[in-house]
Amino acid sequence: MLEHPRYIDGGGRAPPEDVGVLTGFENFLEAMVDPDHEERDAVKLWCGMLFESEIPDEDTIRTCMAKLARRRTLGKAALAKTRNQIN
Repeated sequence: MLEHPRYIDGGGRAPPEDVGVLTGFENFLEAMVDPDHEERDAVKLWCGMLFESEIPDEDTIRTCMAKLARRRTLGKAALAKTRNQIN
């Protein structure tokens, strides 16, 4: 049994922060893939990188999952210590 969730696979990249609701993400993707899109330069500048929607950012996901796992482990240890002090 796993003690905490693990990242196994991804189906694509999550939208960048503050891109907006679904329509905002759709507009963002349109601008990123169309070299002639009127907002392409502004979107690329705002995003700060080339956004490849099909490739999940697995390194970031694994780093975040590892931090969650560590916090969970520390929290469980603190709870056990507190319970031992009470008993």
